[in-house]
Amino acid sequence: MIKSLRQITSRIRIGGARPGAGRGEEGISPRATGGGPRCRSHGTWVAGLLLAACALSWTAPAAAAGPAELPPLGFQPLPREVAIALEQPVGGSPGFRTLPGALDWRDAGIITPPKAQLDCGGCWAFAGIACLEAMSVSAGADPGLDLSEQFPLSCDTLFRPMYAVANEGCCGGTVTVFEFLKENEAISEAAFPYGNGDYDGSGPRNCAVSPTWNTIPCPWPYPPNTVWRVQSWSLIAPQPVPGTEQIKAALQDGPVWLGFYVYEDFIDYWFFNPDPEIPYRHTSGTYLGGHAVLAIGYNDIGHYWIVKNSWGTTGPFGDGTFRVDYSDNCDFGLNAAKITVEEQETPARTASLGNIRALFR
Repeated sequence: MIKSLRQITSRIRIGGARPGAGRGEEGISPRATGGGPRCRSHGTWVAGLLLAACALSWTAPAAAAGPAELPPLGFQPLPREVAIALEQPVGGSPGFRTLPGALDWRDAGIITPPKAQLDCGGCWAFAGIACLEAMSVSAGADPGLDLSEQFPLSCDTLFRPMYAVANEGCCGGTVTVFEFLKENEAISEAAFPYGNGDYDGSGPRNCAVSPTWNTIPCPWPYPPNTVWRVQSWSLIAPQPVPGTEQIKAALQDGPVWLGFYVYEDFIDYWFFNPDPEIPYRHTSGTYLGGHAVLAIGYNDIGHYWIVKNSWGTTGPFGDGTFRVDYSDNCDFGLNAAKITVEEQETPARTASLGNIRALFR
């Protein structure tokens, strides 16, 4: 614990304002209200480091993240009232639907390799692109599909009055990345490669002062796009944190984008886990921030979710995935969302119903 926290506390962006609160506001917000607790006092030297980092925000120089370093945390929940307005039930009442006891979308070969967000708090975009990739492969795309995370990070920056939010690149974002990917066909990684969010990798980035500081500009016109885009997206009811059965029901149709709150004990679980078979369950430690990931399965016997992260091929299994206990106690499932995808017609293709693949609802 000491080694890992010494290495990460100078790099991590702690917290994130509650919906409707100023960036510098402190305190503890109620759980499951669309905003997580911020920095709390604990009588340890570790807490002192964390609280100091909270006060300074994340201002360390940008550099490639090492095996025991944590990328900035950038998940921002939607305002509670917005999330509730957008929620939709999944496939009828779970009580009248028999679900399999286990599911892992890796078995279907649709989960693309994990990527590394490095020094950018762009988990919201990485999870969104990972979801679009998986659903597109399921709908018929090449299994090697590799889409650009830099595209939403650089270009999805407009304030959206309907959702009362704006995504802020490496300084954080929301599930509304799917609205952007609905409005715009995805771009391939080769056409707009990931640049760690920055041109030159220099710092410090102070998100409280300038969320878009040194962010790679959005190119215009856009680079050539792929034929894949989000057809529709919806939040899984009830919001802001659906129940276990609701998320399991949504997973029958494909991977699910969701957020959760990260605490100190998750760091040890991720980097220094002596027994990966035991799923993570929050039991102790200071709140560090919100993180967006992709749920790709579950296991009732093991009582856990299977999750794809965006911290490279690190983690307890060494493959960028981890497990979370159903009784996670970290609001796992915040703003959980599912999508459908479609393949757009292009001049090189013959228009037919086969060229439009709407996947699930």
